[in-house]
Amino acid sequence: MTQDDARLGEFMRRHRRWLERAGLLDRPWLFFASSPSATLPSSLPPRTAHIYIKFSGFAGRARGLAEPDLILVNDHHIDRQTAGLRCHRLLALTPKDRKVVADRFRHRIPFLEPRLMHLSDSERDLICGAVLGDAFRGVGKMVRPSNGIALICYAILFDIPKIIVSGMSLTDDGHSNPHRKKFQRLHKEEDQASFAHLATRFPSLSTSEPELSALTGVPLFQG
Repeated sequence: MTQDDARLGEFMRRHRRWLERAGLLDRPWLFFASSPSATLPSSLPPRTAHIYIKFSGFAGRARGLAEPDLILVNDHHIDRQTAGLRCHRLLALTPKDRKVVADRFRHRIPFLEPRLMHLSDSERDLICGAVLGDAFRGVGKMVRPSNGIALICYAILFDIPKIIVSGMSLTDDGHSNPHRKKFQRLHKEEDQASFAHLATRFPSLSTSEPELSALTGVPLFQG
């Protein structure tokens, strides 16, 4: 067993317990990201969990979607990314490994069910590598795919039965958050290569975005 295998095993044990306690492991996930022109499914499977990334929770609320069962946030300015949202679980990206170490102790406390779990930069790279291999390397100017792809890899690692991607674009700039309208979308080449890789290997993945489906081969969700 390699060091990465050991790290991945420990990571999955800790996060599996956290997701299981939230009742998220056996449900479909609607993954809603930040594209300003998102195409939503006309209907969703029963018990679908609503998973948001950063500021997209506000766009989800404006579109009439349910409150987030889980939201991926940056660990700085969490309040800005979740203001007014009732978040069941927060997965917080952090560059600080010490916060992950603190999680290991906090999540072992009997009868305590923390709402917050940290995901370090190194853990994000670990799960992307485990699911994608080298599929995203050398295709663009960025070192890694977007955090959206990382969250999809996270869901795949835990065998989420159905993953429906909405609000991710490989062509459109802009952002659903009105304060970030000039946002330039990075990682386009890395994300396209990642989606193409996932499309051929993980039938649990689909998308409600026709353009994303056409560009990558990810099946179009028929809701």
